[in-house]
Amino acid sequence: MQKRISFKNSQGQRLVGILHIPADRQPGGQSSSGSGRLPVVMVQHGFSGNFNDLLIKQIALRLERTGFAVLRFAFSGHRPSGGGYKKVLVSQFIRDLVAAINFLARQKQVDINKLGLVGHSMGGFTALMAANVLGKRLKAIVSISSYFDLDSLIAYYQKNHPVKVRDQYWQIGKFKISKRHFADRRYLKKRYLISMIKRPVLVIHGENDRTVKLRDASAIYQLLHQPKALRIIKKGDHNFNGNKQNQKLIANACQRWFRKYLL
Repeated sequence: MQKRISFKNSQGQRLVGILHIPADRQPGGQSSSGSGRLPVVMVQHGFSGNFNDLLIKQIALRLERTGFAVLRFAFSGHRPSGGGYKKVLVSQFIRDLVAAINFLARQKQVDINKLGLVGHSMGGFTALMAANVLGKRLKAIVSISSYFDLDSLIAYYQKNHPVKVRDQYWQIGKFKISKRHFADRRYLKKRYLISMIKRPVLVIHGENDRTVKLRDASAIYQLLHQPKALRIIKKGDHNFNGNKQNQKLIANACQRWFRKYLL
């Protein structure tokens, strides 16, 4: 079962998403077999992405069929949620993430103390940066195509997209991005925060990712504690949108990870 939902972040912006509840669940958080509330996984898109991205939907549907509640939502600045691209910051993504968790905590079907995070690209980086503030309720993470070397990422955009530099923002293609967006990322102590994560993390990256280099996945993996795993997807690019087989591989890898560490 899929239900379109909305909630507000700490700035009062309306965030829109899809809540997945397995079909055998009944009102009040009870399944047809009489078991309790559902473990829940949040599946997060990246910058300029959407909760309807093919990979995001594939993962959500696979987890729903496995028996997890799933929330996929659009971060502020990403349609159909409120806000503008010029205000997109990692710190804002984290605030949106916390607002989404607060929303889930109010749902009778959901056990918020059994929480998993999946994030793609900037959504994956956000999951890693937020992991240490979410407490014991966060049980496991999957990071997909997440960046580590910000300078390399900026160089990619400058080389492959028309970039216009203004006083307050960069225009990259059709997107206007506040210069604070990049300063905000540099401010975060990413190496320290990743090394402090004490939860199981699966790192997934495409072999042919030209947006975020494969070495970024290796750098993240090296900083993590056990249990951890690194999965390289052969012929995989950054978004995996053009290869349904790779989407299926990633969705199945997420399913196995959360069956092991979230159930």
